[in-house]
Amino acid sequence: MALGSSKPVCYYQFENNAYDDSLAGNTMDGTVATGASFSTLQKVRETYSFLNTDSGGTGCIHSCGTTADMAFFWTGVWTLSFWIYRSDTTSQYALGNQTSSGYGKYGFAVQIQNDQLGILMYPGGGGTWVYSDTGFSGQTGDTSAWHHLVITSDGTTIRFYGDGAEHGTGDTSYNTWPGSTSMKYKLMLGSIAYGSDSNPWTANYLGYMDEVSIWDACATDEEVESLYNGGASRDLRNGLSDPPPEPPPETEVEAIGGIAPESIKTIAGINVASIKTISGVSPAPSWTPTPWANAYSIDFTAAAHASTDRLDLPNNTDFDFEYTDAFSISLWFKFTNAAWQGLIGKVHPWGGSWTSIKGWQIISSAGEIGFWVTNAYQSNGFQAMTTSAFNDGNWHNLVAIKCAACYTAASAEIWIDGVSQATDYYYTNTTLSNTIVTTADIIVGGGAFGGWGSGFDGNLDEVGIWSKALSSGEVADIYNSGTPANLAVHSAASNLVSYWRNGDGSDARTGLVDSTDSSDASARIYDMSANSHDMTPVNLSAGDKVEDVPT
Repeated sequence: MALGSSKPVCYYQFENNAYDDSLAGNTMDGTVATGASFSTLQKVRETYSFLNTDSGGTGCIHSCGTTADMAFFWTGVWTLSFWIYRSDTTSQYALGNQTSSGYGKYGFAVQIQNDQLGILMYPGGGGTWVYSDTGFSGQTGDTSAWHHLVITSDGTTIRFYGDGAEHGTGDTSYNTWPGSTSMKYKLMLGSIAYGSDSNPWTANYLGYMDEVSIWDACATDEEVESLYNGGASRDLRNGLSDPPPEPPPETEVEAIGGIAPESIKTIAGINVASIKTISGVSPAPSWTPTPWANAYSIDFTAAAHASTDRLDLPNNTDFDFEYTDAFSISLWFKFTNAAWQGLIGKVHPWGGSWTSIKGWQIISSAGEIGFWVTNAYQSNGFQAMTTSAFNDGNWHNLVAIKCAACYTAASAEIWIDGVSQATDYYYTNTTLSNTIVTTADIIVGGGAFGGWGSGFDGNLDEVGIWSKALSSGEVADIYNSGTPANLAVHSAASNLVSYWRNGDGSDARTGLVDSTDSSDASARIYDMSANSHDMTPVNLSAGDKVEDVPT
């Protein structure tokens, strides 16, 4: 029943990502929501920690793994371990996956109070709270330092620990365990799910969090002390066993098959930037790739105006900007022709009624660029259009900006190649005054109005979605005098909701690179922000990833 040599079911080090780093192999990766980020300012170990400053908002890491991954919880034998550095002492939810009771609903919620730690459990019916003793304020009520919190259950007794020691009398009887059962919602960190996997409860955790591990075994007092490790934590990828062994000393490979090493970009589909050794031997220094380079874009021309050709991301609430929100869209484009077409959007489809068009999108008509944000097209929303056309066959940088109080075409901004453009309205000069949230997918290269009926005819590259109204200086940094720059290190990178490089992205752990081959079910255009919003190519081919980029 003790942790022993077991590995955690999931383990989050938050090293600038929401990956599950446990060697148990469950891959319970999460998705970072707007309002949450990773910070180097405070850290228990390594370099980064998870930071949430979005009080009562969306900030959290959601959709960790599957609902079945946490089914073991209902055996009654488990350990929850995490580190906190709070920014205030109000009652907040640190992690969990269920908030509403009712038959057939299974979930739990961990709450941190000023001087108490509690866990709420829904074993298929009404919820039951189990609390620690009061007087926990030395850990849960402190906003000046890191503290380690642990909750364990052995099937009959729940215990609470702070900084390596059991708190108070600690023993609380609880034995309503239905046996292994899937949860209602997926695991959420920094809050608890309410109504869906990605929707957090309003009393979300505020401050830094680090080194979260969840186990399907009950830690002993000695093992809790070992997890605390004198306040230094420890590498738990391999459990409480020794960390994974370091690689052997490296020698150098001077050549590979007679090919100049600096010319090699991938080996077996893996980005060379992610390859540390080959059979234990390291590449020569000359083989080290440029850390960031722009070599590819996606050419949507081959099947221009087809009804289904696109990059697709299923509906995700991180892209549900409200009509009162500030947000921006940046990308590079090159037209093949100037027909009516869509570049990017999250739009409820036309469906035969113009007023049913709802959401946000970038479109083009006769080479002019449009930024449309609507509740009901032609009656509630704005359709800003540039007065100049850009169908000259050259690459151009586009940044579209909506400020929080921008409700008309005149107030929206469209920047082309670092220059703010004169704009007018399209068809009707209406005002936005109601929600733009839809359940539509996010589409790149698909048609306007959410129906993919007018697919993009040309190339798209370096696409970024931002949860702020970018400043003129930030726009200038994106344009970078006509040479694309790495948005992941942009001064506003903490506001990046997503960043698709359209050919130059890769998965940080597997090293697999962007692919447009939709015949391969695993092909992805990877999100190079911290949020893992990877796109799936639909009706595209491997040849649509081309060496044609802005320079």
